[in-house]
Amino acid sequence: MKKLLTLVLAAGTLASFGAYATAITGTGAPVSNAALVGGTVIDFESATPGDHATLTIGNVTFVGVDDPVRISSDYSGNYNMSGYYLESGPYDSTMPYSMRFNFGTAVNAFAFNWGAADNVWLLSAYDASNNLLDSLALTATSASNAGEYFGLAATGIAYATLVDQSGDAGDWVMIDNFTTSTGQVPEPATIALLGLGLLGLAATRRRFTA
Repeated sequence: MKKLLTLVLAAGTLASFGAYATAITGTGAPVSNAALVGGTVIDFESATPGDHATLTIGNVTFVGVDDPVRISSDYSGNYNMSGYYLESGPYDSTMPYSMRFNFGTAVNAFAFNWGAADNVWLLSAYDASNNLLDSLALTATSASNAGEYFGLAATGIAYATLVDQSGDAGDWVMIDNFTTSTGQVPEPATIALLGLGLLGLAATRRRFTA
C-alpha cells in the first residue's frame, strides 16, 4: 500500500511539470538560443516603412494596442537593430505603451532583439483560452548595442503582450529579428533531475524488497 502511494505521488509530481514555461534571454541572434534553433525569423526587411495599426508578417500579427507601431531603418546599426525594424517611436503623439503579438498558429517559443528601452516593459504569454503562461520583465537597454534579446518558451502560446511598466507612454523602443518556434519546449534541468531521483528511489525499493 505504501509503495502504491509513493508511485501515485511521484506520478502526480511529474504531471504537475507536464506544462511549464521558461524565460529566454541572451545576446546575439535569438535563433541561436536552444529554444529557437531552426525557428522562423522575421527581420522586417520586407515590411513597408511607416506607421501600422496592425502588421502581419508570416504567422505573426504585430499590433500597436493604443497607437500604431512603425517600421523604420533610421537607427540601423544601433540599439541592437539591423536594416529595417519595428519601433514604438519616435517621441510624438503616436507612441504605443502596449503592443500585442498574435500568432496565427500557436508557437512554443519566441524572442526578439530589444533596443533603446529606458523603462522596464513586461512581456507576457497567453494560451488560446487567455490563460497566462508566463511573464518576463524586459530590462532597460538604453544605448546598448550588445545584442540583447528576450522572449518566452511555453507550450501553446497563442499571443503575447508587451506593456511599458512606467505608465507614462514615453519610451521609444525597438524590436528586430522576431523569432518563433513550434518545436518542443526544452525541458528544464530540474525536471530531468527529478526523473533521475524517482528512478533511483524505485531501484532502492526493489533492492530493499529483494
